[in-house]
Amino acid sequence: MAYPRSVDQEGWGVYRVVPWHMHGIYLTELEADAEAVKAGKHYAVGFGSSHARSGNFTLVSSRIHPPLHGCV
Repeated sequence: MAYPRSVDQEGWGVYRVVPWHMHGIYLTELEADAEAVKAGKHYAVGFGSSHARSGNFTLVSSRIHPPLHGCV
């Protein structure tokens, strides 16, 4: 289950880079992996900190990002 969006948290984030979308932040990598599969192929998983007020996510560790379509 994702953390509430109203609270700054540290955990496994599921996000899309272009256009930016923070799907959620999860307590375990396994949960995040399952949610990333549900969210779609353009979503990545990385460990970091969410910033509820700004909607930002600061990565501490990530895997290879999905391809950024339309970018050279």
